[in-house]
Amino acid sequence: MHAAETKEGAISMNWPSWLGDLPTWVTAAAVVFAAGSYNLDRARQRADAERDAREQASRLSAWVVTDPDERKRTYGVILDNCSGSAFRDVSVVVRMFDAVIDRPIRLVMLPPGRYFVELSKDSTTYTWKFAAEVPSHTGDRLRPIMQSAKYQVHALEFTDTREQRWRRDESFVLSRAREN
Repeated sequence: MHAAETKEGAISMNWPSWLGDLPTWVTAAAVVFAAGSYNLDRARQRADAERDAREQASRLSAWVVTDPDERKRTYGVILDNCSGSAFRDVSVVVRMFDAVIDRPIRLVMLPPGRYFVELSKDSTTYTWKFAAEVPSHTGDRLRPIMQSAKYQVHALEFTDTREQRWRRDESFVLSRAREN
């Protein structure tokens, strides 16, 4: 670079005019850095919100149980909400006796706790009795059915406190439910 003398007598570098001046470049770099930082922060906030939402949703589970007393065999579902918050619009589709039950368990609200919903034997169209807390219902007698695909929760759908709809399938995979 060649030094050139200005009208004031100072020596300046020959900087091509199409490159602009240094303060403009510093300002442009600062703007790009700020935009990148903002986008990174927004992505972190979205990831944190998704993790928090998934954390609450992952604390609801359900499984099929039976009473091992063969004289009065009882079948039902345990709903375990250990999230500390209530869930709304809970729907549980259950497979019993190797067939999906026509009527799912439907609850408007499921508070924290562990509940037993018994399958009613009173009719040919299977229906569900009211949910009862496991400690108040003989929870110590109920055994999970773990070695038969003929008895399992086929699907569990619910809405969390953030108004997000979730679905857990028969493989226990948790995902966002499709909007209807």
